[in-house]
Amino acid sequence: MSEAQIQAIKDVIKMTPRLNVECLNSVKILMEKAIDSELLRLEPTVILENMDITEKVMYLDYLTESKDTKEKELENAISL
Repeated sequence: MSEAQIQAIKDVIKMTPRLNVECLNSVKILMEKAIDSELLRLEPTVILENMDITEKVMYLDYLTESKDTKEKELENAISL
């Protein structure tokens, strides 16, 4: 994670307690849309309607993993 990302997270954490529920819901919606946008950029064929936010975040993490990590996972995978 870059320093800019870490600082942005720290800033959001500092602001969160000062926001009311409506503002927090708006922030949540914007963050979900940003995640959707990033997923579509990385994987244009992804079907977002079938995923909840946890699945989207996990899939985004998977897509952004290094190629080496993916290759190691495939090598160590057990075939069903």
